[in-house]
Amino acid sequence: MREGMKLAVTLMLICGLAGLALSFVNEFTSGRIAQEQERRLAGSLSSALAAEDYLELEDVTAQLREQERFADLLAIWETKNPAGYVVQVAPTGYGGRINCLVGISQAGVIQGVVINQHSETPGLGSKIVEDSFLDQYKGNKAGQKLAVKNDGGKIAAVSGATVSSRAVTAGVNTALAVFEEVSK
Repeated sequence: MREGMKLAVTLMLICGLAGLALSFVNEFTSGRIAQEQERRLAGSLSSALAAEDYLELEDVTAQLREQERFADLLAIWETKNPAGYVVQVAPTGYGGRINCLVGISQAGVIQGVVINQHSETPGLGSKIVEDSFLDQYKGNKAGQKLAVKNDGGKIAAVSGATVSSRAVTAGVNTALAVFEEVSK
């Protein structure tokens, strides 16, 4: 009985010390992690639509998210020089959410699509990040409904990753619909 109590106390001490050590590590690294996430986001924004300034439209995002058709919307940035928008959406692919940034000029033309996070199958669905796939969206305009070729559209799906390709296309369509709403 004494041995069991001694073991329980020892285990509690080890867990307490481990928890304390983890909280110190978290406190020490949280600032660096936040800076790295901001740096990565800035790079993704610039890749989607190179601009001098990005102003996040948090109120507009919150209002649009109340509508069912904008459930995948995460954020909207208005850009200056050149004027336009970057819309962040997260449609559901085969392996989970696919975080996409879509840059749209003031004229409603897609300037770039960036996938900055996904959980798609390595070697198949993960090919959605390749330029050969993403470049198909450039030049398409608001008012169009994009679809993969299997569904009668002009977007060539990644071979073996039709679900992932459809998800990205749905995300781009959502971004175009967001653009139409905010540019009224």
